[in-house]
Amino acid sequence: MESNKSLWVVGGMGIILACCLGIFLPAISMLIFQLLPGDTFSLGQLIVELILIPTVIVGFIATIIQFRESQETATPRLYWETKTGTLAKAIDLTMPPGNGRARTPRLVIINEGKAITTWYLIQFEVAKEVYLRDAPRINRLVGDIISSPTSDTHWHFDTLPEKQFFSFVSNGMYALYPKYTQPLGEIDFNFSVEEKYPDSCTIPFVIYTDKGKEEKGNLKIRFVKEEQR
Repeated sequence: MESNKSLWVVGGMGIILACCLGIFLPAISMLIFQLLPGDTFSLGQLIVELILIPTVIVGFIATIIQFRESQETATPRLYWETKTGTLAKAIDLTMPPGNGRARTPRLVIINEGKAITTWYLIQFEVAKEVYLRDAPRINRLVGDIISSPTSDTHWHFDTLPEKQFFSFVSNGMYALYPKYTQPLGEIDFNFSVEEKYPDSCTIPFVIYTDKGKEEKGNLKIRFVKEEQR
């Protein structure tokens, strides 16, 4: 961030100085022409132009670099994809009346930036209070789906005392084009009538990519008992 600010400052100063010299150079040249002989004027004009050239070059390069960086940023974001195809940060999940499982809508990642990226890492987690007994599972929609979850080179799962951890890495195999939606998976929760669950839960996530900054956010699930619908 600081380097970007420095580029803007250097580029801005260079452009402003170049514009000022471009405006005043004809007047200065005319004044020198009137006061000095031809040979002396030619030497003075050459010195002024030599001073101007590096300034213009620095300003131009800094501006081009900043422009390219602004155009080549990938901005991946994580959403739920509902049955209607709309993207949402929060969804309702119907709990079974007895013991059983409930599956969320699809987790999808969408590139809201302007650059194409094939390297990205997504990490998200579910708190222990949400599942209490059996840890939630991911129904994979991308990755080495034909292999077992533990041997999938794209997915990693870790059951910790306080949470269930998930991560997905593209390994350069799944390109994210601008405005392109890539399905990841669906989360399966196992509910028991003997347990008391919260009304909702927040799923924090973080995304890293080779062409953008770290992206953090939260998804939300509101749990609804089946008899309430």
